[in-house]
Amino acid sequence: MSSPRPVPLADGTPEAIQPWLERYCSTKVVTALNPDISQQRRNAAVADTGYPTPSEDGGTARGDARRAAEALGRQLGHGFRAASDGAGIVWTDGPTVEAVRRAAAEVPGADDPGLGLRRELSASAVALGAVRIAAGTRTPVPGGDITPGSVTTFWQNTTLPTPTTERERDLVYAVIYEVRDDRRSNTARPADICDLVASGLGRLARRLDLSPLERLTDRYATGAARRAWHRALVPMPPEDALLAVHGDPCAGPEHVRAALTVFSVPPPHLAAAAASLRARLRQT
Repeated sequence: MSSPRPVPLADGTPEAIQPWLERYCSTKVVTALNPDISQQRRNAAVADTGYPTPSEDGGTARGDARRAAEALGRQLGHGFRAASDGAGIVWTDGPTVEAVRRAAAEVPGADDPGLGLRRELSASAVALGAVRIAAGTRTPVPGGDITPGSVTTFWQNTTLPTPTTERERDLVYAVIYEVRDDRRSNTARPADICDLVASGLGRLARRLDLSPLERLTDRYATGAARRAWHRALVPMPPEDALLAVHGDPCAGPEHVRAALTVFSVPPPHLAAAAASLRARLRQT
């Protein structure tokens, strides 16, 4: 039984397939649609469509996201990959979308303005962004507007990773650990990270190495000071901490010692309270 006659591709291509061919036209596609087509007829059919001429290995210069990702990786020294739909380039952390767009304009195969560019954020980057948003918010709602979208916007113009303080590193670790522990999972989703930080960083205090003032804040802060501590681990004023311990007959020696460290030299109006705490400490 003879093979079916090849279907012409130039004028007979169904309209619904034409946009798809325009984007993905390649030697492999033409051959798949016409398994018995000859080399000469295949080349003629591709040329007659007016669509981009395929490269010998089956990709088009415009649509080969994998090649573009590899080229950008060599250019920028970062890992890039083709999007799952083959229509764009994706990477995690690293350069900003704008920086990649500028670089792509100079990279053959990546300079297609229609090629989508998307930077994804690692769990650490999401946690750090959420923590910084929480620390900077002035809204009365704990955590403020902390969502994956707001974190992405927060980092929009920042190359990642970015320098961090020791406290920030500790918080990022604590956030991710807490999310994994809560979810009984080895991964931490951006939405879960943001929800935890929005609920208040104060719940993570037990996982941190707190300063004496922070330990007193965690124990004694009330009102606005308590809300600031719960939201973003903002310590209470040192004067309030010392006076809180002074006014607490149940304060243990560890609290008295902590209160006596919040000032290297107590101001004159607190001298009597500090002296009273030192006397209390000597009696224990």
